[in-house]
Amino acid sequence: MFKKVNNWHLSFLIIIVSVLSVSIVQKYAIAAWQEPTSVPGTTANQNIVLNPMTTNLDLDEYLLTGYSVDIDGDGSNAITLKNGANLCFGASDCRNTWPTESTQIWSDNDVGIDYVNVQNPNVGIGTDAPSEFFHVSGGNMLVSDGSIIMDDDVSIQGFHKNSFVNIMYLENDTGDLVLAGDDINFQDLSGNSLVYVDDIGTIANVGIGTNIPNKSLHIKTPANINAEINLESGTNTHWGMYQDETTTDLRFWHDDDVVVFDSAGYVGIGTSNPNHQLHVESTNENAVYGEAQLTGKYGVLGENTVSGGFGLGGIGQYGIRAESSIAGGAGLLAFQGSSDYAGVFRGALRLYNAGSNNAYLHLATVSVDPPTTDCDSIDETGRMIYNSADDQLFICSGSSGWSYPDMQVVIEKK
Repeated sequence: MFKKVNNWHLSFLIIIVSVLSVSIVQKYAIAAWQEPTSVPGTTANQNIVLNPMTTNLDLDEYLLTGYSVDIDGDGSNAITLKNGANLCFGASDCRNTWPTESTQIWSDNDVGIDYVNVQNPNVGIGTDAPSEFFHVSGGNMLVSDGSIIMDDDVSIQGFHKNSFVNIMYLENDTGDLVLAGDDINFQDLSGNSLVYVDDIGTIANVGIGTNIPNKSLHIKTPANINAEINLESGTNTHWGMYQDETTTDLRFWHDDDVVVFDSAGYVGIGTSNPNHQLHVESTNENAVYGEAQLTGKYGVLGENTVSGGFGLGGIGQYGIRAESSIAGGAGLLAFQGSSDYAGVFRGALRLYNAGSNNAYLHLATVSVDPPTTDCDSIDETGRMIYNSADDQLFICSGSSGWSYPDMQVVIEKK
């Protein structure tokens, strides 16, 4: 029984000691971790602040160190990453390395962002190895509501024959826009050549509507459209020069076709359908007017070099009108040359008085009798010439030779 009392007494003592221990821990340990009611002291290893800080935390010469990071409040590196740990800005932007400041750095300024790289000071978009200051690979550069500005003598270059060459630039001294290339092709959005400059050496052929110009200027149009050049001065109605597709004629027009060169070499003036080498039509003026203002020259000169042809021909009521306004001149002058006659009239020859001036048939004169060789064939029959020295009129009677009246004959109208 005494043994049982002792065991019970021991158990009671253990319970009393446990209660006292809990009371002591609650009084001293819990009281020591209560939230501070004032700013803690400045010694870092004496206080732990659980509320938001109201003053700076001064680590003095001590570090806040963990497995993957060191925070040095007074060192050259504010934060140091260790053991391959990442520094994250958001959930998807994490890295464990950072560019070395001495080789490359992005920096903000008032106008934008500058990128500096001592070894390779280039910016690349779509490439991690930019070969120029600004290198775009695999995409386009879009400028919206702005301009691409080039400084003096700055050029746009293209890659040609394994090197970059200037293809367009503005000449600073002259202000000329220079386009350079073996050939230069201006196209529409469908790829059709509108203007094509074909480099053929020291000069170039220019094609409008064709990329194979065969002359210095070559204009070509699609089917059913005439190739035309218009010239317009001020507010005047323009002149046009065009090739008519249906006839292949070259035509000049001003309100209507006035000059035509057809494919046969005929030239029409006042008509679009010439049927002579030179075909002139007029409704209110002389069809052809010739005027020469130099001695020995002619207003109209006709020549024929083939037997049976004519140097000058006229058709109509008055096929040819000739008028002289200079004393000693003649309205019509014809030279015999190496032919038989200076002029031939098929039909009657009629003389009209010109106002009060009498119309005379004026024969050439000689001072001796004409040679018999000038009147020894049927074709020479009817020739006349006057011997002013003997006052005799010679008339060729063909094979019979010259004959002449014994005296001057004057015929008067009764």
